[in-house]
Order: sequence, then C-alpha cells, then structure tokens
Amino acid sequence: MISNLVRDIVRKVFICVLMVAGASFPAFATECPGNPDALGTSRVLAISPDKFSHVGTMQYKDTLPLNDHEVVLTFDDSPLPPYTDIILGILASQCVQANYFLIGQMAHAYPYLVRRIYNAGHSVGTHTLDHPLV
Repeated sequence: MISNLVRDIVRKVFICVLMVAGASFPAFATECPGNPDALGTSRVLAISPDKFSHVGTMQYKDTLPLNDHEVVLTFDDSPLPPYTDIILGILASQCVQANYFLIGQMAHAYPYLVRRIYNAGHSVGTHTLDHPLV
C-alpha cells in the first residue's frame, strides 16, 4: 500500500517536472519495449571535466548546453531503500535515464542498489562520503 502511494507520488512529481520544463520526449517502441507511450530519454549528454570543470559548484553561473525543452534529472543522497528501488522501477518503466549522486557510506551499506543503478545505465557520481551537516 505505502509503496504504491510513494510510486504514484514520485511518478506525478516526475511528470510534473517534465511538464513544467515544457518537455515532450516521444518514446519509440524500440527504445522502450512494452511501453510505446513511455517518456523516454531524448539524448545522453556527456560532460567533459576539462570543458565544464565548475559544473556542480555553487559559483557556477552557466548552464549545461541543453536544447529547448530538455531537462536533467538528478537524484542526490542515494542509495536509500526502499525509495531508490521504487524510483528505479519508475524510471525503467518510462525508459528514462537519470544522474545519481551517491553518498559513500550509503553506497557501502547498499552495494546491491549501486549495482542496480549502474547496471540500469544511469550516470553515477559522488556526493561526499558521509554528507556532513556543516
């Protein structure tokens, strides 16, 4: 019961984020087997640290080279069961790729979730070892 409620909320928030951004990514049946109406991923943007060395810093004033109606979907402070499992299921059902920024201690505690994130083709980055509160 609670997992269905969380799944519905996350799905609605995800769709709202895409709608607010004006995104409209048609999915193709060959890209998302079993779900011809899936949102899909329009493209994967590879960011070179040499070219975009300040991405992710508070002082970075520029944006990534996105096209109109494109958004970047990012999850921080992962992995965290059961939410990571639920979100991964939703992303898979919609054939959507995201960025996961993992906390080292949580990644160490839940290595199966790190493998699941990685094996699903999502981008993985670090979000500190222990996410200090200071």
